[in-house]
Amino acid sequence: MPPDGFVVAMRGRLVVAPGSKRHRRAVDAWLIVSRFGPGGLTLAIALAGAAGADAAPPRLAPRQTLLGQRVAAPPQRPGILFQLLGHWSPGLRIAGRWRAAGGFARLIGSPPALRLIAAGRLAAGLRWRIRAAQQPWIGEWHMPGHARLTLP
Repeated sequence: MPPDGFVVAMRGRLVVAPGSKRHRRAVDAWLIVSRFGPGGLTLAIALAGAAGADAAPPRLAPRQTLLGQRVAAPPQRPGILFQLLGHWSPGLRIAGRWRAAGGFARLIGSPPALRLIAAGRLAAGLRWRIRAAQQPWIGEWHMPGHARLTLP
């Protein structure tokens, strides 16, 4: 089970569909995924750029950030489910530019083999989906008690 607090890098496949299926576009991307707040209630998924290298660049930085809040998940599905948020509390400080989105995100597994599956629609109507897996990264952080060294 994913820990309640962490910051990790993930490499994933982002598929964007602005309209019909014929116009789908896919790109490999670096993500910074973090879980925080009381009991790990909040999830942040930040797009950090195109993934050209095999290893996570040491200076990954969030560019666009989606937020999610933990919700009850069906017991037959693995992992932890988060509902993506179309609103954001200005008192919550985040890195990167916040993007309103409807949809879901599911965290599966535990570090160093954490996975993310997410899909939704941005406020502008753009549909997207992501499948990503954790990669070793120098900027990784885990809540005390869940610390694991995952560097190569």
